Amino acid sequence: GVNVLEGYGITEAAPVLSVRLERKPRSNCVGPVYPSVEIKVVAEKDGKIMSDEPLPAGQRGLILARSKNLRQIMKGYYNRQDLTDLVIDKDGWLNTGDIGIMTVDGDIKITGRAKDTIVLLGGENIEPMLIEQALCSSDYIESAMLVGQDKRYLGALIVPAKEFVQNYANENNIETLKESIKNTHFKYNFDIVAIAIMPDHLHMIIKVDSISDYPKIIYSMKYYFSKHIKVEKISLSESKIKKGEKGVWQRRYWEHTIRNEQDFYRHLDYIHYNPIKHNLVKSSKDYKYTTFEKFVKLGLYEEDWCNFEDKNKIADLDFE
Repeated sequence: GVNVLEGYGITEAAPVLSVRLERKPRSNCVGPVYPSVEIKVVAEKDGKIMSDEPLPAGQRGLILARSKNLRQIMKGYYNRQDLTDLVIDKDGWLNTGDIGIMTVDGDIKITGRAKDTIVLLGGENIEPMLIEQALCSSDYIESAMLVGQDKRYLGALIVPAKEFVQNYANENNIETLKESIKNTHFKYNFDIVAIAIMPDHLHMIIKVDSISDYPKIIYSMKYYFSKHIKVEKISLSESKIKKGEKGVWQRRYWEHTIRNEQDFYRHLDYIHYNPIKHNLVKSSKDYKYTTFEKFVKLGLYEEDWCNFEDKNKIADLDFE
């Protein structure tokens, strides 16, 4: 195989400033300083140098670089002395714009970019790079960008890795269930008002033209799903094993005709509370296989509705 060593540098430094050692490289570092340059880490605020004095090892600050042979670091930006003066001082130190730490062994550790620093409403400075890297270590995330400037808390814009997400959905038969609902729509006129898809059952409120169509709709969904499901992915409950049953669905299902508005909202709450009831998540917003987000956008729920701590408040929502 090919041995790949991580390094660090920027175009203005031609470009290598450090390279990890082939043997016993230090974790989370980009290696010791290249012999042809000097590196120092100085105090900064919002990307501006607060002091020329180098910080002790282990303290985070702005990384500056200077060439030992006067050749490696650029002389400046072509015909732009104004820009050159912003990044190279009178002693030849180049402001890399990177935030980092020098270890006691002389290795460089990069923690972020000065201009990328997020300052929360409470004044806490957050370097997004490490968090973004941690998020992107998931197979299901293609890219991520941390946000939260002047906010109380951090958020992230995430681009999912479509192939991995699709494979996960297929493995868990989510797509098969969606197809069964879509196929049933071709036969009957109905709307799914709310739904919660659980690992071994589902809850939903559907609106039908005729009450007599309801059992036909349920049968159609179950039939299509059972016909196309990957049976080897299904684990049977203990009760089915004891009874020797091999079917995907339970024989019967619980149905109820919504009587009034109060009854509707009671069942709506139960559907979106269900993932918490079964200890799948701590908050309704964290479970993705429900219509909770739809009703948040409609203004019927606050986003933080029904956290795990609220379970006792709606413990009477039990129809099973």
